[in-house]
Amino acid sequence: MNRLVHSVLDQLLDRKTTIAELAIVGLAIGALGVLAVSALMDPYTRGDVALYHKYSLSMVQGSVPYRDFLVEYPPLALLPMLVPQLLNIVFGHSESSYVGLFFAQNLLLCIATGWLLVKLAAEQSRLYAQRVAIAYTVLAIANSALLLQRYDIMPALLTLLALWMIDRPSVSGACLGLGVLAKLYPIVLIPMFAAFYWTQRQYSAVVRFTVGAAIAAAVVMLPFASIGIGNVFGFLDYHKLRGLQIESVLAGLLLLGHQLGWTPVEVVLNYGAFHLNSPLANSIAQLLPVAFLSVSGLVFLLSLRRLRQGKGLVVPIVAILLTFVVTNKVFSTQYLIWILPFAPLLRRSQVALFIAISVLSTLIYPHLYGRLLNFQGLAILVLNLRNLLTVGLLGWLLVELTDRVKPYADPEH
Repeated sequence: MNRLVHSVLDQLLDRKTTIAELAIVGLAIGALGVLAVSALMDPYTRGDVALYHKYSLSMVQGSVPYRDFLVEYPPLALLPMLVPQLLNIVFGHSESSYVGLFFAQNLLLCIATGWLLVKLAAEQSRLYAQRVAIAYTVLAIANSALLLQRYDIMPALLTLLALWMIDRPSVSGACLGLGVLAKLYPIVLIPMFAAFYWTQRQYSAVVRFTVGAAIAAAVVMLPFASIGIGNVFGFLDYHKLRGLQIESVLAGLLLLGHQLGWTPVEVVLNYGAFHLNSPLANSIAQLLPVAFLSVSGLVFLLSLRRLRQGKGLVVPIVAILLTFVVTNKVFSTQYLIWILPFAPLLRRSQVALFIAISVLSTLIYPHLYGRLLNFQGLAILVLNLRNLLTVGLLGWLLVELTDRVKPYADPEH
């Protein structure tokens, strides 16, 4: 682990980043502090942070997660929850002070992600780096309602580090392995990274990448060995039992059908979220894994040709993440944070589309969420517009993967 840290630091410090580039990211993202204060007071957005406080307080008091109390997150997710609580001892472990400390931690992670993203873009040109910095800042602000109040920015940073360290396969694999044990979703990126090495005929790199991911995962799991892997990953059954969440793409269509009188639906609160209950909801939810495997398989096959041509990983990464979001039975607004480190590297028009998706998502949650739960027409229309634009962006990237659009200077990574 010490070697991994030094390797990352060497990569971060051996390239110059101009003061102007850092200022664009650092100062502008500082505006998040103002924009997110109102969201901190919202009962919807405060809910998850209160849960983080509960989990971390139990750990500080000596309870062992997965053994003494149930946790709905992977093991490494406990780290960003615990750090603010350790600092919170100064304030008597109060929930209000914990919220502020968690907020500050995520702000630092957000700025670190922007800094790393700018350095990655600077390998192409300074002008490109400045454009990426501005795009990232706008997207961070657009997603500010949840960006600082969920821990998703931590695994998002780990996935960006994996891309940054692509030339060091074992370190890149370790970053993705850590990301999987923080939020699970980076597991869909592992085949794409392995394909990158394979298409470049770096066969030993595939092995080093895989070993790096396995070792990192083993290190995280080691403290929980006595509890048993089955108990630690018991939360997967929790998520498997979830229904069709109200913000998902197909749930939006069901809500629209309900408005038109085509199908009855009702909202139920279970498994920590609002889900739809209807004659069609359960049947649709069972088809979604097939949809994911089909579309992700298409993305993977199209990406192989692109990677053989020596083109970058950015478009395949965003495409596979969007596939996971679009075909999932849950589409929480915070899922957009997973794409945040990579979206600024896309074409300008694609970045603009992702900004629109982010703005609409923030409008839905938390601002229109109460209306959505009450089946109000405006909220349902906004939800379906957001989902349509998200599917549209995925379709656009699929077309780009076929090389039927004008070539774009995709970063080498």
